[in-house]
Amino acid sequence: MKEKVKQCPTLVTNFDGISFGLFSDEEILKMSVVEIKIKDLYDAENNIPAKSGPLDGKLGASLISNECEECKKSVSECNGHFGHIKLELPVFHVGFIKQIYNIMQMVCKSCGEMLLSEDRKFYYKKKIREVNDLEIVKKIILESKTCNICYSCNSYNGTVRKTGLKINYEKKIDVDGEEVNVKENLNPMTVYNIFKLIKEEDFELLAVKDPKNLIIKNIIVPPSVIRPSVSMEAENGSNEDDLTVKLSKIVHCNELLKNSISKGNGFSIIQDDWDFLQIQCGMLINSDVGKDKPIRGLIQRLKGKHGRFRGNLSGKRVDFSGRTVISPDPNISIEEVGIPQHMAKILTIEEKVTDFNKKKMQELIENGPNKYPGANYITSKQTKVKRFLMFGDRKTEAKNIKIGDKVERHLIDGDVVLFNRQPSLHRQSIMAHKTKIFNQRTLKLNICVCAPYNADFDGDEMNVHVPQRVEARAEALTLMGVKENLTTAKNGEILITPSQDFITALYLISSKDVFFDKVKVGNVLSWFLDGKVDIKPTITHPVELYTGKQILEALIKNSVSDFKTINLETKNKNLKKIEDGILAEEDGFVVIREGKYLFGRLDKSIVGGGYNSSLLYRIFKSSPKNCVNFMDNASKLCSRIMAELGFSIGLDDVIPTPSLVHGKSKIIDKGRSECKAEIKKYFDGNLEHIPGLTLEKTLEKILSHNLSQIRDDCGTLCINELSHKNSPLIMHRCGSKGSKINISQMVMCVGQQVISGGRIPNGFETRTLPHFSDSFAPEAKGFVGSSFFNGLTATEFLFHAVSGREGLVDTAVKTAETGYMQRRLMKALEDVVVTYDGKVRNLFNEIIQYKYGDDDFDPNKVEDGSINKERIFLDLISSVYTNNLKTTNISKKIPDFNEIEEAEIKKFLENKQPKIQKYELDDFENIFKARYQEEKNKILINFGTPVGVLAGQSIGEPGTQMTLKTFHFAGVSSMNITLGVPRLKEIINSTKNISTPILTIYSEQENVESARAIVENVKNYKTKDLIKSMKEVINKYELILELEVIDIKNVEIIKRQLKKEFKLENILVNNCKVIINSTDSKKKKEPYFQFKDLKRSILECDIKGIKEICRSVINKYQGSNYNILMEGSGLLKIFKINHIDQRKCVTNNIIEIYEVLGIEAARNSIINEIEYTMSNHGMKIDRKHIMLLADSMCARGEVLGITRFGINKMKISTLMMASFEQTADHLFDAAVYNRKDGIKGVSENIIVGSNIPIGTGMVELIYKE
Repeated sequence: MKEKVKQCPTLVTNFDGISFGLFSDEEILKMSVVEIKIKDLYDAENNIPAKSGPLDGKLGASLISNECEECKKSVSECNGHFGHIKLELPVFHVGFIKQIYNIMQMVCKSCGEMLLSEDRKFYYKKKIREVNDLEIVKKIILESKTCNICYSCNSYNGTVRKTGLKINYEKKIDVDGEEVNVKENLNPMTVYNIFKLIKEEDFELLAVKDPKNLIIKNIIVPPSVIRPSVSMEAENGSNEDDLTVKLSKIVHCNELLKNSISKGNGFSIIQDDWDFLQIQCGMLINSDVGKDKPIRGLIQRLKGKHGRFRGNLSGKRVDFSGRTVISPDPNISIEEVGIPQHMAKILTIEEKVTDFNKKKMQELIENGPNKYPGANYITSKQTKVKRFLMFGDRKTEAKNIKIGDKVERHLIDGDVVLFNRQPSLHRQSIMAHKTKIFNQRTLKLNICVCAPYNADFDGDEMNVHVPQRVEARAEALTLMGVKENLTTAKNGEILITPSQDFITALYLISSKDVFFDKVKVGNVLSWFLDGKVDIKPTITHPVELYTGKQILEALIKNSVSDFKTINLETKNKNLKKIEDGILAEEDGFVVIREGKYLFGRLDKSIVGGGYNSSLLYRIFKSSPKNCVNFMDNASKLCSRIMAELGFSIGLDDVIPTPSLVHGKSKIIDKGRSECKAEIKKYFDGNLEHIPGLTLEKTLEKILSHNLSQIRDDCGTLCINELSHKNSPLIMHRCGSKGSKINISQMVMCVGQQVISGGRIPNGFETRTLPHFSDSFAPEAKGFVGSSFFNGLTATEFLFHAVSGREGLVDTAVKTAETGYMQRRLMKALEDVVVTYDGKVRNLFNEIIQYKYGDDDFDPNKVEDGSINKERIFLDLISSVYTNNLKTTNISKKIPDFNEIEEAEIKKFLENKQPKIQKYELDDFENIFKARYQEEKNKILINFGTPVGVLAGQSIGEPGTQMTLKTFHFAGVSSMNITLGVPRLKEIINSTKNISTPILTIYSEQENVESARAIVENVKNYKTKDLIKSMKEVINKYELILELEVIDIKNVEIIKRQLKKEFKLENILVNNCKVIINSTDSKKKKEPYFQFKDLKRSILECDIKGIKEICRSVINKYQGSNYNILMEGSGLLKIFKINHIDQRKCVTNNIIEIYEVLGIEAARNSIINEIEYTMSNHGMKIDRKHIMLLADSMCARGEVLGITRFGINKMKISTLMMASFEQTADHLFDAAVYNRKDGIKGVSENIIVGSNIPIGTGMVELIYKE
């Protein structure tokens, strides 16, 4: 058995905070138990740690076999003790060199006084006492840098520069009456002496408790336990830790320096030894300083993914966990997980012996660790001694157990465990399941639960964790249970649903032509029920027959406790026109009334996820337990029915019929001839330009469209021609797997291969492959006319592989990008929570939103962002049918609605008026309002919900399904726009210079003429665009430029602009000429060269329009209305143009919107841009999550990106920032400026091991005395 980790005897969980600071020399000496004086690690004679060496026994035991000489305890009991090395000369601390440099800029190098007048000192001290902010210190540094003469001693203060670990000082000295610049190296001793001169009352201006502590005079030697020696038995030696070796080197360097000083060596030798000691001390702290082979210094042990913070404090390895391969099992519940017996014997649960379970515990103890079910350990209540049950007399142990003893027993059926698959991108990646023990070697789960884990069975492994306390198990089931997590907070859709085979089976059973006889129907019902079902035959003569729909009705009625609440009227995915209703083609309109399945065929849109109008969602709304029962029973039914009916894909499913072969050749021939005609037009010069595209790009766009149409036409032909019994076609129709294009590729034609949104580009010269010379033909540019059934030619195969490679690279890059993006989102939003006053705050009590998502609805419980009025109406009308509607005491329940809700309800009911009047229900509106309020109360967000974490996951997780490509802007082919992961990154980082800035401009009239006028006004004209010629006139006295302007209207504009730009005085206008006399004696440059420069500059001078706009495209939208899309920036300049509707004009550059229109406009822009990006990839995210992100980014009055710089401004916790990025910088800053971390946020509480004040941890009890 695995040895248990030793528990820490005392664990502090209530923290007031952690203060950071610097050790003074006195404190270091007080804390030290031994001075390290010699470099030797071991005594050569006895092979024991050398006295006063880096492994001195007083520092703690360095080997497991040793004991500490200071406290006489073993390795497991002694935490070690600190020592110190007394340095011969002081050295700079590598982490504080920046602060030392800043202080040296602020004080006089002669007397140590602040380089500020008394008034300014008083002013800044007052400011610092009011607001303790480092920005004030930065202002003091800037002001001090400008002061050359000290106010106290009148000595000169020059420039201080920092190079590496050295500080240089440039000053002026008087030599024989002349000022001479002299460079001086401010060594640590000099700096220390200057720091000693600084008055204590000025420390607050430096924001440092005592600047002398920034210089190292004594180095702390860490205890041996954090740098253990690894003994090598075979070689009779040991492997030493990097820190130990470095400490030994520091002692050696210190000794060399001491000898140099005592021998009276020259200054250069002493300086070299001193520099060497400085580097060694620097490398102990940060090993990146030196040029030697890298070692693990103190900083390297703290930072990075595997450092102390992220590797051991924020995330830890745990006991009571297991991992193995997963496999499917449709016969276990979606709430269960199958655990191998081998695993169940090792993963134990501690159970207290009571009167009720004593007998059971005795049986388990007798079985012991090897026989299942058994027990591994027993802990006595009295002695607290834990005994291993592998050995000894287990029967006696069992007989002697007392009430209150604790038994660590094997896992049994029904225990609660946590089940997880990495990467854990959202909260449903770890859920609580009940165990089901199997005598096999894999973890088993129901196929319906694959979606939240994103699991498949091609070798995936998953983790299982066993909560040890009763509270943990109760909380796991309540908060993390599968039943509680059927929907996703991303958009409220059901995530755990029947999939693939199950959907196919339900589609096949619900067909009109499926009948069962009495024996068969009894057999089928017994697969998921006890068979005692009252079911009447649909056909009674000549033989009793039952329909598949009746089986499914029995499934619904026996899964849903209150099945009469199940009402559904909706179309399935194959119905084209909903007006067809009952007589719909292919039974496409589904009606279920009070649990009775009347007609319609089930497919993915009815029983799958992603559809809030589905039967599954309706069952979920009745109760999550009903939904679990439905899926459990459907799993058993569908897996058996598929085996009984038989359903598989074979080669005969993809053999094209003669009519398909003929149809394919017609479609491809037609497509090729169209492409040939377009290519001919291109070479003949008759091809019509698409605005904004070159002729070659125009041809590529037309050909790409024609070739992709071939594949679509082939797909449509396949769907129409293939038999209705064709397996791939059935799967496509019911939505379980595959698409029209998949079928077309297998049977008819693989189609055009795409790279970066276009056809295969030329690889070298004018060829894609050596076989195709200067060809635009479909075959040369990646069109694959063959199907997978027929097989691909050599060139087709290569093009197909090229396109496939792009997908792989895209995925690899995207995974890293989105992973880092989600980590940043989670760090920024982790502590945002709904508090008990209904507001959304972070844990520092700052308000982010006054009302969560503007409506306080839980995104987990909301359908499409609002309450589904249609479903409430359908339920009420169904109750009217059976006269079950109660109208008494309704008026007491009707609340006061706000104006918007009142208007929405009235408008909705007006449209339903014919149906309401039909039942003559005067009170219907009041009843509807009362039910509406009931629904509203059910979906309100719970206080304590960590909405920030939900937002981070909901935005980050879909990012992994997005691509990295650039797309065409909303129907305008000539304008590219960055979308996908790069665009999301730009928005979240609040990037100033985005890759494709686009302005959308609206004119007041919105017609094509006004749009053209605006485009002309905006178009940027340089001087060279507006002149015919430029003539130079050079004579002895003058240098003249004559510009001949094309249009006389532009003459004055050119004159005005050149005058303004080049500060030219002598400009004359003569008809269409602008005459510039550039002779100017004030200029230092040679007049002729100055004249030539001016000539060049004038040609490139911007005269008219907006230079930031690269190009403009007039775009038709909403019928006959026109707007203008402009590539570039310059929103403020656009607003100055006449006849523009400023209220509608927008840009996709959020920072520009913030600068021009303000913070609220920027917030709206962030929301709209993220929604636009997501919707372009077919992703639905609840607007509340995006609103919360936008509010967090804008909460401080400026747009802060979710980057290390933005998060720095958002958060004030040292531990949180250290666990994110730049670990060492944050810790050093906190130490220098004596910061205190209040341990309020999520990261900090995880690091120190206390309760996080979110959710359950948010509640505090006041005890009555």
